[in-house]
Amino acid sequence: GEGGRGRRPTGDTSDLALARFVLEGAEVACGNGENRSSAADIFLVRGPGGTGMVATVDAAHEARALVWRMQRHSSYAPELSALPPRLDRRSVSSTRGRMLLAQHAEKKALATQLALGYHNPSVAFNKRMCLDCHQLFKAVSKSWRTPNGSHVTIRCRDAARVHIFSAGTCSCGDVGFVRRAEAGPGAVEAAAADSSRGRRSHSS
Repeated sequence: GEGGRGRRPTGDTSDLALARFVLEGAEVACGNGENRSSAADIFLVRGPGGTGMVATVDAAHEARALVWRMQRHSSYAPELSALPPRLDRRSVSSTRGRMLLAQHAEKKALATQLALGYHNPSVAFNKRMCLDCHQLFKAVSKSWRTPNGSHVTIRCRDAARVHIFSAGTCSCGDVGFVRRAEAGPGAVEAAAADSSRGRRSHSS
């Protein structure tokens, strides 16, 4: 069944981008980037009843594999416009940009759950989802099949609203997700305003 055992987030994490999910009854979290030096992306998975180590799951590896699979088997393509504005995109290669996007916390949390066979993954993210993660989650909800052949439904609560991804669409109607390359004058600002309204209306 669904289960596992990972490390709980510790210390002051208020400024970090963290994607939380439940693994064998315990809340665990993934952060942005590869964290191999601290093994923060490695989760210990145990068998039924919590006895006997079965395997470890490397969230960073699973995220890379998920991105690669979606690029090959769905319409998903990395949205480099989702890279943080503070990055000098002129000095970031497309390969490096794709790697950075693949290591977003939301992707790692989703990929870990899929690797463990979760039929309805659920992620709680303390920041706003970026466009790239939003596109990937939609692609997974359309293309990923469970062992019994059904599609997965994904729930992600970010800082703005609850997103339900099903059959390639999101319950938010893509409000607030604008490709910078396609955005006309004021479009990004309008998207931010829509997101702010959504945050107020979904705060409960």
